[in-house]
Amino acid sequence: MQTALFPVEIRPAPRYTGRMEIKQLRLWIGLQIAATGLFPLLSPAQTVTDMPIAHIKVVGTNVVNLGKVTAESLKLVTFKLHNTSVAPATVTDIVTTCPCIRAFPEQLTIPPKEVGEINVEFNPALVRGGPFNRAVWLETNTARTKPIPLVLTGEVISLLNGVPDGSVTFNFGALGETWTTQLVVTTLSPDISLGTLSIPNSPDMDVLATVKTNQTSGATNNTYEVALTAKPLKEGRTSVKIGLPLVGEKGPLTQSSFFLVANVGTPLTVTPNQFLLTRATAPISRLFSVRPRSGGVGRMPAPDPKALQFSPDIEGVTFACQPSKRNKNALDLTVTVTPEAAGKILAAEERPSVTLSYPGHRSATLSFFSRPEAAPQ
Repeated sequence: MQTALFPVEIRPAPRYTGRMEIKQLRLWIGLQIAATGLFPLLSPAQTVTDMPIAHIKVVGTNVVNLGKVTAESLKLVTFKLHNTSVAPATVTDIVTTCPCIRAFPEQLTIPPKEVGEINVEFNPALVRGGPFNRAVWLETNTARTKPIPLVLTGEVISLLNGVPDGSVTFNFGALGETWTTQLVVTTLSPDISLGTLSIPNSPDMDVLATVKTNQTSGATNNTYEVALTAKPLKEGRTSVKIGLPLVGEKGPLTQSSFFLVANVGTPLTVTPNQFLLTRATAPISRLFSVRPRSGGVGRMPAPDPKALQFSPDIEGVTFACQPSKRNKNALDLTVTVTPEAAGKILAAEERPSVTLSYPGHRSATLSFFSRPEAAPQ
């Protein structure tokens, strides 16, 4: 048992009689703890600031550029860590936010004045083609308050080009409709070929794929035409993952993939959805905003004014549609009614309405209405 560095006389606890005795009570408690050895005491020549603190320094650079790497090749980089202090330095944990990069060993103790190594492995197959910047962070017992970053940069060269970035989205007005798209994909080299497409059986969507090979003698790659036909089986938003596996000379390689996304029953919106009629001697024109949700490969294309259809034809009512200047995802629709047509519509017992149709959407309705006329005085 540890003893105090100086003799302590243990006395009964002082009786509290006033504010001044609080200091005496605290002093008494501290002396009792010291005397029983519950807390180790520093020697007279030792202070907290004299304790050695570990320091780690990355030898060279902590950022390594791997250049251009193909998706099937793992990359391993060794970083050297120098303990510049007289105390042992420890890597206590390694943090990463991407499954494509890992480091080992996960814990490492470096003796004073010596050098340790951390290996960082990068898997390009888990990164989409293009530039990348990935890192791991080392948590340590050093005086450094922030983790030490070890960074890998470069560019991943895709083994298969022409694969949609993320998803292919298409819209259906109702169940029972089918949709077809065609992709042209090419391999990085003639030694790489496209395997059988991976299409899971889904209760939400039927997908049929056909692949046509276009291979020529002496070509620097292989080209494939992939046709996909999709038929959703339920309303709402559904998706199916399409896998494009690759095969090399030594066996299977990485697999590219994308999603087919279907929106069934997507509504076509027109704002406002009513045309205010008044008795006039000149044509009446009003502006409406029509918003379809167009689907396609990659980014959504701008809506097509020519694809918007109107029915039935009403004599004296004309429609002019053009891309919106205020919203790139909308159409500006100008509806003009002649005075004669306005009179007939106002006099009709049942007011007509116009149905607006756009491919892959539920139709919208534009109706005509008028405000009640004031009663004669």
